[in-house]
Amino acid sequence: AASHDLMQPLNAARLYATSLVERQLAPGDHTIATNIDASLNAVEEILSALIDISRMDAAAPAIWP
Repeated sequence: AASHDLMQPLNAARLYATSLVERQLAPGDHTIATNIDASLNAVEEILSALIDISRMDAAAPAIWP
């Protein structure tokens, strides 16, 4: 449930950023939109990795006494 709550707003932001990248923008504005899209993609990858690690950690047997 937490992963959905984290990823849903991020996915909405990525859709918005992608739509900006695909528009006819001034060169400077297009660069900013592209950077925002790339940054959101990086955040999505980081959060996905953290969620995967959390799932693996939750499934791992406890090794501490």
